[in-house]
Amino acid sequence: MAVVDVHTHIYPDKIAQKATESVGVFYDIPMEAELGTTTWSARSP
Repeated sequence: MAVVDVHTHIYPDKIAQKATESVGVFYDIPMEAELGTTTWSARSP
């Protein structure tokens, strides 16, 4: 049986853009954030 970990990170607007980019670089996945919203997503390459 496969185990899948799904979770989210919520950052203050002041650091959200940089934090999102850093997570994307770490996992080698393009990331995007919309500041001031609860919309966060990872895109498949």
